[in-house]
Amino acid sequence: MVEEPEIFWCCHRIRRRRINAAENELYQLLEDQTREHLMIGLIFYSHLNEKDDTFLTEHDFSRAEIQSGLKDLMNQYGIEGMEDVFSIE
Repeated sequence: MVEEPEIFWCCHRIRRRRINAAENELYQLLEDQTREHLMIGLIFYSHLNEKDDTFLTEHDFSRAEIQSGLKDLMNQYGIEGMEDVFSIE
C-alpha cells in the first residue's frame, strides 16, 4: 500500500509550480519499479492532466509531455499500449 505522504508529494510539487523538478524526482523514484511507485506515477500524470493549458504553458509543460511521460511510465512497467486508455484533454 502506498503511504499518503508518497502519494501527495507530486501534487504538492505541482501546486508549488515545480513540475519539471517533480517529474525528475518521479523518474528517480520509479527506478525501484514497485506497484506503489507505478500508482504514484499515474496519480502524478492524472493530476497534471487536470490542469488547464494556460497553467501548463506558464510552467513550461505541455499535454504532449504528459502523454509522453505516461507512455514512458507504462512502458517501464511493461504495460505498453495502455496509455491510450487515459484521455489527454
